[in-house]
Amino acid sequence: MARKWFAFLCAVESILKGVRSWVGFFLRRGLYRRVMALSLLSLFLTVGIPPVLSQIPALKPTLLAQDNAQSLVQQSEEKYKNGMFPQAIELLRQAVTLFEAQGQSRNRAITLVNLGRMQSELGQYYQACETLTQAIGLSSDVCEDKDLPKKEPQEWVSEPLKKQDLVQVNSLRIFGDVLRAIGRLEQSEQILKRSLEIVDSLSSSPEQTEARIAIILSLGNTFLAQGNLERDRQAPIQYEYEYLPWHIEQNTEKIESYKKAEIQYKCVVINCTTIQTVDEAYKQVVMSKQPLSLTGIKAQLNLLSLFLETGQLQAAQKLSNVIDLSNLPVSRTKIYAEIKLAKSLAYLEARKDAPFWDNITKQIKIAIEEAEKLGDKRAESYARGNLGGFCEYLGKHQHQTAPSNWKQEAQRLTQDALYLAQPSKEPDIAYQWQWQLGRLLEAEDKREEAITAYEAAVKTLESVREDLLTINSDVQFSFRDNVEPVYRELVELLLRPEKKSELGKNIEEKPKPKSENLKKAIKNIDTLRLAELENFFRCNLVKPEQIDQISDSKTAVIYPVLLKNKLAIIFQLLGQDQSLTYEETNYTENNLTKDNVENFLNQLRENLSESDTNPEVLQQSRTLYQWLIQPIEKILSKNNQVETLVFVPDALLRDIPIAALYNGQEYLVQRYAIATAPSLKIFLPKASGQRLSFLIGGVGLGQNINSKEFPEINKELNKELNQTLKNFTASKPLVDENFTLKNIQQQLKSGKFSAIHWKTHGEFSSDPENTYIVAHETLIKAKELSNLIQVSRKIRGEPLELLVLSACSTAQGDNRAVLGLGGIAARAGVRSVLSTLWPAKNNFDTEFMARFYEKLSQGVTKAQAVRDTQRDFISEGRYEIPYYWANYVLVGNWL
Repeated sequence: MARKWFAFLCAVESILKGVRSWVGFFLRRGLYRRVMALSLLSLFLTVGIPPVLSQIPALKPTLLAQDNAQSLVQQSEEKYKNGMFPQAIELLRQAVTLFEAQGQSRNRAITLVNLGRMQSELGQYYQACETLTQAIGLSSDVCEDKDLPKKEPQEWVSEPLKKQDLVQVNSLRIFGDVLRAIGRLEQSEQILKRSLEIVDSLSSSPEQTEARIAIILSLGNTFLAQGNLERDRQAPIQYEYEYLPWHIEQNTEKIESYKKAEIQYKCVVINCTTIQTVDEAYKQVVMSKQPLSLTGIKAQLNLLSLFLETGQLQAAQKLSNVIDLSNLPVSRTKIYAEIKLAKSLAYLEARKDAPFWDNITKQIKIAIEEAEKLGDKRAESYARGNLGGFCEYLGKHQHQTAPSNWKQEAQRLTQDALYLAQPSKEPDIAYQWQWQLGRLLEAEDKREEAITAYEAAVKTLESVREDLLTINSDVQFSFRDNVEPVYRELVELLLRPEKKSELGKNIEEKPKPKSENLKKAIKNIDTLRLAELENFFRCNLVKPEQIDQISDSKTAVIYPVLLKNKLAIIFQLLGQDQSLTYEETNYTENNLTKDNVENFLNQLRENLSESDTNPEVLQQSRTLYQWLIQPIEKILSKNNQVETLVFVPDALLRDIPIAALYNGQEYLVQRYAIATAPSLKIFLPKASGQRLSFLIGGVGLGQNINSKEFPEINKELNKELNQTLKNFTASKPLVDENFTLKNIQQQLKSGKFSAIHWKTHGEFSSDPENTYIVAHETLIKAKELSNLIQVSRKIRGEPLELLVLSACSTAQGDNRAVLGLGGIAARAGVRSVLSTLWPAKNNFDTEFMARFYEKLSQGVTKAQAVRDTQRDFISEGRYEIPYYWANYVLVGNWL
């Protein structure tokens, strides 16, 4: 039996008697989000504002201003109700200004929380975060990279919200949800745990209970987001190509955050008072099939999905038997819940020897009928599109039980769904149906039509991608599942060879993709790389001119792409004609599988970082050379003017130092200068017009920060840095206790420096929260580092030419760790970054850097300076193995 759920910022509980607010948890503008925002607004009209007493003169200025503020809130409510969201938000802003002018601090704070809540429900999470920090009393830097205060909230929460009550509790919970949505998962966990402690200290009441279980649910969602992040970092490359919305991939890795999420969801279901007894109490609740509040139903659905992903099928089956949506009123929320449940049930049904699909089909059709009765086209589109997706799933994964006309039926339903959700009006779901239509057309071998559908999906996705990436974990919307596969599948279609019938008769050469499709593939590869970087930092990045506008006859760009059955290689000369060449290494022809290739690349990366595995490295590097370089050796020979190779690597290839590829006689770097670029939409060549001047510094002493040990690098780092950069103008080194945020920022503000060289510990990860460099007694994280470097850019009016991070490394076990290195460069606007993939030996690092700068001072390009330094060590014989010199990679501008 569904229970009444009172709005959060409640000071007078009797205000909302009889109000029912149903949780919608899938889309940004679902019923729950609108109803909850309206409940808060309605509440504000009557709670916390002193009543207007008849004996007070009507024209008193303070009262008039307060009346006007109340009127603005009422108008905002009406605008929001009518879908006029920008106007509704603006009216609340005006109300905030009025309350502030009249010194109504508590009303101002409550209005700000209402405003932040509304912004978050509309997907404006960064704006919501800044608004909520104003209400709560924190710096907006918390929304970017600053840690939360270490003190208790009572010491930093703003005075109007300092009282420990449900207003404070729910303000903190909303803030925790927003922090999760913008990727600040550690801070979200801290805030939610603290709000749970506060609510547990309050007197028991129905409202206190509802607030408590809402916090526990939010905490579970934060743990789930942490688990998803870890899962994505470990994701094998094949999953990126085989994602189907109705197919659940089991995660075999044990992820602690998933276990924590499971406990929180169970706690919501049983309304626990302590997590120590959760498992036993949960079993009793599941067996008794007692009715739950809507928050409990939401937790059940999330828990069911988690059980399936982590392979707990028996627990999932038991839970699925007790989930009851029948008491929910017909609404968009119920329709989304029915679809989510149907997906989970389909996965369970597929595990049976004789699966029976009629009940699932019937449930989705009921959802369609409910949407029709509501006149809700968006919900109807969602239901029809998912029924089409279910047909696709049956056809591709359940061949024996799928209806014979599954392709036609899936296409019909998908087209109906697309008609109901036009891309211009509902792009966030329309692109999913365009994508689905592309998959279905591909299944019918209608390649050109499929490409057209995929291209439409990409176009629609581009218009809404930023909003999708900030949807919170309730939606379970991830870059890996919902964005990356669209681009990858399109690229795979584009890179399929033309059919022999299309090439004419007597064609002896192996068929290759059309030249036009190669250009499209490059464009989409670069767009995907850009999207990855923007997803990494959750922000827009500057996009300069296109690659085809660049002329550099001495440089070739190579795009290696790992596909289902081959390693595709696109070779592009940056000369006058911008010609493209396509080659490939076919897995079948080389007795390979995709899994073989993945395991091989992981093993090579591991061996490269060990000093005693050189025989294996030589053999493996030669094999990769045969796969990646040998197919294009002829065209390289024909274009002997090429001196530099720029790689835009894909997936696991990003972790491999291409310079170490070996042909049996010499390494690739002995013939060419090598650079990598995550995306040539950002990193394009531009020679520096002036001699570099350096800001230098670092930490040589050992430290322990946040329970992490950072060993000593060099006690005489000051002397080393001066000697290393003796051929360049350099600042006085900021070393050890002087290497602080304040000092770095102060020096960058001078605008005197065009380059940076820092020797300090650091780690690059696919998680910006775990990407950092070490300063004195603190970690400078990715966003903070980028913001720091941007100080110089703003003052100089142009990007820094070079950032050298010596003694850093990439995170082990993170398949996307190199994103951290490229991400810092991209967001900060640095043209080039030189760093290491694994920890370097200090003596060698000192010598490498000294030689690199000596060669750079002679006027060669950055890529050539790295190449010449590496060649010296190879030829001298003292440090000839790749473990030493291949560690250094140049990312970005190679000139």
